[in-house]
Amino acid sequence: MLSENRKLITAFFLILTLTAVIPMNLYIPTNSSGELKGDQEIQQLDHRSSYVVIPITVNKVQGTSLTKEQVEANIKKMNEIYNCEVAIFVWDGKIHEIPDPEGNGDGKIDDNREHRDKVRDKAEENANSEGVSITVAEDLGDANTNGMTYVGGAHSAIVRAGTDGDTWAHEIQHALGQSHGRSKPADEDINGDEPGNGSGWDVNGDGKVTNADKEYNLWGRKSDRTGDKMNHDVIYGNASALPGVKSKTRPAPSTLAPVPPKKAGTKNDTRGDPANYTSGESKPTALYIDIIRGGIRINFTNLWLEFWIQIASSPIVNCTYDFIIDDKPLEGDPATGGADTIVEFSTMVFGTYEWGEVWLLTWTGASWDWGTGPIAYFGQKSFNETINYDNDTGSGWVDSFFDVVLSAEFPEPGLVASLANNPFNMWLRSYQLDSSPEPLLFDNTSKKEILLSDNPDATIAVNNDSVKAGETMTINGTAFTPNSNVTVYLDGINLTTVNTDSNGNFVVNVTIPSEMNKTNAILIVRDPQGKRDAMYIDVQKLSVEVSAPIAGFEYIMAIIGLISVIIIFFKNKYPLA
Repeated sequence: MLSENRKLITAFFLILTLTAVIPMNLYIPTNSSGELKGDQEIQQLDHRSSYVVIPITVNKVQGTSLTKEQVEANIKKMNEIYNCEVAIFVWDGKIHEIPDPEGNGDGKIDDNREHRDKVRDKAEENANSEGVSITVAEDLGDANTNGMTYVGGAHSAIVRAGTDGDTWAHEIQHALGQSHGRSKPADEDINGDEPGNGSGWDVNGDGKVTNADKEYNLWGRKSDRTGDKMNHDVIYGNASALPGVKSKTRPAPSTLAPVPPKKAGTKNDTRGDPANYTSGESKPTALYIDIIRGGIRINFTNLWLEFWIQIASSPIVNCTYDFIIDDKPLEGDPATGGADTIVEFSTMVFGTYEWGEVWLLTWTGASWDWGTGPIAYFGQKSFNETINYDNDTGSGWVDSFFDVVLSAEFPEPGLVASLANNPFNMWLRSYQLDSSPEPLLFDNTSKKEILLSDNPDATIAVNNDSVKAGETMTINGTAFTPNSNVTVYLDGINLTTVNTDSNGNFVVNVTIPSEMNKTNAILIVRDPQGKRDAMYIDVQKLSVEVSAPIAGFEYIMAIIGLISVIIIFFKNKYPLA
């Protein structure tokens, strides 16, 4: 009888414990690492601490149909494709119109390289040479052509009207330095028929190159430079060297410091320039000495200048290419039209052939000061044009030609100061010498006035770049347009609009949408004048509470129940005599 009573008492406590434990609340957290949709999981990348914010300028050829809604959708798609903590594209909100190069206003560009170059020069001018550009035309001269871009030409991407963000991302990939490859095509490559390529581009390892694979490595393209899929280091490296592009590091600092961008000078389009002439000889061809264009970029942060000149062939022996600058406040050399400074890319220095030397000559008031030696060796880059024929496969071919860009970058604080806030004239010239002291071939561009002003970049920062949905985040900005309104977007959602003060600064608190849950959500702030900045933030979904936490009494009941179970176990296993 005693044994039965013990069992009843134990059962009573066990039931009491279960009664207390069943409604006991459990705290069940959700996945807070940020969810990826479907096939995006195939491209999990090593965490990067650095990324770039790239201004993108959007143009349309006169007569082309393009809406802001289309642009917003395409750039959002681009950012999804490049969303690997390496690059964010930020649009200024404007669609710039470029004159129809054929003059008939139908928006079509025929298969004419000179016409394409005119469009690209205007695109670069609209962008003030900063970031990258994409230009939309009604037609590109071939029914199958969706886009065409100079590989490494930041402002050279041209696409057909109606193409989507995938095509835009593809062409901008070319603008940032990657091509279809050394061989002609990509059809057989993306299908995996070319030996070795299929497995290399099969990102998710299912034995096939699918749409999901190609979307997140840009049509399965391998980088010519490394042999890898969409090469984030190449994109980061090439983009970070462009004027106006800002490099950022995570976690984001909350302290704001304006970072003045590189500023670009005016370009001169002189292909086939009638000013080309010779000493008693026929007009030179577009080869050898012909200057296409040139420009000046200033990095106000480090007080460096970059001079670059695009010519129609590789530099030839015994040839000189000059930037001639007339700094208006100063009185320059009358013999050169008032020039105070000459930057000389020369293949001959004092009678000795020296490839790639660049000299800075300064007018002292009585003579030219050559300094003590060459200031830099120029970098040399040839352009290729990649034409994409098929939007589904990314097939295309590379049209090689001989345009070359020479560039030299060097610190010259005094020249930066004199050019920064005063207008100056600049023109370009090139000449090749023979055995006589007179020019044999000569090219001279027209004089053009330039003003480079030190205008700091708009910059944003947040108090925390990792937040939970529903929480409040503080955003502050500097160097936006004074007394203007800025709009705050998070992954395309308009969060708020706020006014800037007389210095272009603002502080605003925003609430993160409660349904958002995303790693690398893109925060963009933009004003109507086109000043903008962006950054990545991580948004974690709010945890879900099933019920209240366990109370102290319920802990006690749980312990009593456990002891009861143990007693029953031992009682049945070892009954009392």
